[in-house]
Parts: sequence; structure tokens; C-alpha cells
Amino acid sequence: MEKSMAIQFDIHNKNQYLEFEKLFTNYLIEIGFNEKESGYRIPQVATHFANLTIKSENSWIVLIYEKSNCIGFSFPQVIDFNKDTYFTCDDAKNEKGFYEWAFLREFYIMPAFRKRGFSRVLYDATLNLIKYC
Repeated sequence: MEKSMAIQFDIHNKNQYLEFEKLFTNYLIEIGFNEKESGYRIPQVATHFANLTIKSENSWIVLIYEKSNCIGFSFPQVIDFNKDTYFTCDDAKNEKGFYEWAFLREFYIMPAFRKRGFSRVLYDATLNLIKYC
């Protein structure tokens, strides 16, 4: 596998935002997103997802790079037990203080980079972010 690096997305970094928007556009096209049916344009959807990371302390975007090329992203979210159920956030942590209830809202690797180990790198970086944030 080529040298890769996964980092937490910074919405205030214009270059990272443009890279995310391009990837997210490719992702939406690949899954068959239809602007006419949804009533939303693809850039609006990308902006919405990016802004969710500002509005919530329980969701992030992780970008993966191969050399200097951004080739994928993940969008993990930890369930907010204070809002979603009768549990408290402390109930969602294990004995080490890690959140146990999280899910991936989105996970994408560009087709040319699939089956080369990048998904594992992105998954591991995402899991580490969830554990330590």
C-alpha cells in the first residue's frame, strides 16, 4: 500500500473544504443522488454535512490522503444519549471512558483507490478519533 495519512477535517481550512466538497460530489453521484428529486443541489448537501461538524461536538469528518491527494472521507457520529434516549452520555462510555455507541453516517474511498488498504487506514483513524474525542 502507498503511504497514506488520515486527518480530522477542519472546515475553516479552505483547501480541505474544497477537497471534501469534490469528494462528496463524487460520492453523491456514485450513489445516485438526484438533485431534481431531492430538491437540493449537491454543493448544498456537501455544505450541510460540513456544517454539521460545527454544530455538533459528536460528529466529525475524517479525510484520507494518498501522498498529497485527498482520496476519501468518513463521517462518524456518536449517539447523543442526552437527546436521543433516556440514557446519559456516561452510560455510553465503557470503563476506559470511550464512547461505545457510534456509527458511520458516510464512508467513501475513490474507486481507483479501493482494495488497496486505504479503507482500513481510514476506518482505524476514524475509530481512534471516536475513542479519544
